[in-house]
Amino acid sequence: MSSRTTWAVLALSLLGGCLDHTPLGPEADVVVVHAVLNPTASVQHVDVRHSSRDITGGIPLHGATVTLTAPDGTVRVASEVASDGSNYDARYDIATGTLTAEQPYHLRVVTADGTIAEGDATVPATPPPQTMAERRFDRTTDTLRLTWPRTSGVKAYEVRISMPLDSSGFPVADTVARPVFDWNVLVAYVDTSVAIPGTARQKDLSVFQPGFRYDVIVSAVDDHYYDYFSHQSDPYTPTALPSSLRGGVGVFGAIVPILRQTIVVNGSPPGR
Repeated sequence: MSSRTTWAVLALSLLGGCLDHTPLGPEADVVVVHAVLNPTASVQHVDVRHSSRDITGGIPLHGATVTLTAPDGTVRVASEVASDGSNYDARYDIATGTLTAEQPYHLRVVTADGTIAEGDATVPATPPPQTMAERRFDRTTDTLRLTWPRTSGVKAYEVRISMPLDSSGFPVADTVARPVFDWNVLVAYVDTSVAIPGTARQKDLSVFQPGFRYDVIVSAVDDHYYDYFSHQSDPYTPTALPSSLRGGVGVFGAIVPILRQTIVVNGSPPGR
């Protein structure tokens, strides 16, 4: 990948091979699967929907049989998470324990009407994750600079900058003041380094707001994750999608956090 940074803004409910580019017409109704293996989690999440345009974000698909086959042939069956009554989600959880790197996992989704969507993903082998010391950040003079070693077989790394949220869903400030603006997530896909100036802006807003904390997480991602999310793929619009799945659209990929840092931006939150 070139040194040029690819930026994307992602709103997720939850990331080289030959890809099937499936054009979705206005009347298309296909199974949409979002699943990303993460070795730092002992339970993996799978979101399953229909791509109907009748509801923004698709229609949750309940009653599916979701299985994950490990490299040693062990088959784990997912449990559907009980709905909170909103019917917005159809999430299936798979207790995997420790994942094996550099070996293929097979995901299979069978819907109640017999439709099958499946795919394969391999977790990249990475060094142990590194946690850097928390730092104060002056957005008028500082630049966030991070570097990390290259991981074999990984062509891109995700750099995610986000505000931690409290129990009420609000960003956590360095003070007790509540925010007066919506939080955002900034995602970059880069090679092995990134430099983000404190003056960086996104959609006419400053990325780094004074008085707030930010989690910065760098992760190695597999090709499936990168191809899907770096293109800001939206399976609910009539466009051609990069999808690693067979029998459906979406993504089955892998992500491995390798570096984390918390930064606190100097100053007081707006309105305080």
